[in-house]
Amino acid sequence: MQEKLQKLNLLFQEIKCKLTKIQNITTDLKHFNTKMNALLQALDAYSSEDKQAEILLPENLDVSVERLELSTSNIDFTSLNNNISFSECLYDSKKEKSTIKQQITKKSTLEEIWTEIILFLPDNKLYRTNAYKIVKCLYENRNGLTVEIIIKNTGVAKYRCIDTLNHLIKNDPPFVKKVFEKAFIYMLNL
Repeated sequence: MQEKLQKLNLLFQEIKCKLTKIQNITTDLKHFNTKMNALLQALDAYSSEDKQAEILLPENLDVSVERLELSTSNIDFTSLNNNISFSECLYDSKKEKSTIKQQITKKSTLEEIWTEIILFLPDNKLYRTNAYKIVKCLYENRNGLTVEIIIKNTGVAKYRCIDTLNHLIKNDPPFVKKVFEKAFIYMLNL
């Protein structure tokens, strides 16, 4: 009886390990889909702005597009289960949760930073204008500023400034970091 309970316990641990791996893969897939959506929107915006690109293509150019299709009918799921050992699952589950975070590389100009940030902002023109003012102010003061100073320098309303800063902080990767030194100081995460 005791052996059966131990086997059952091991099976539950294996199931938990595999579910954790599936959750990690799902999180990574959601992150990838977000990035891909931003890329597609940028390409769509660029293609709608650049109408003359179609005129510049030669008429005799043969453009073909291949589609990549994923078929799950040819996958043998039983062989996939055997490739993962239980000891690896236990070892992975003890590690901290690993997430893929892109670090913002050090940019030399405000425009390079802005082109990276704008992909993650809503399409609202007023929101983007306020965000640009805030990013520009933080770029000029790399040691960081308090909310009051940012509001004073940019002229953005307090609630909009805080909303924009929170959006930039909660992004993955965060574009702005928040540090507490007698007051909250916001700075670009370079």
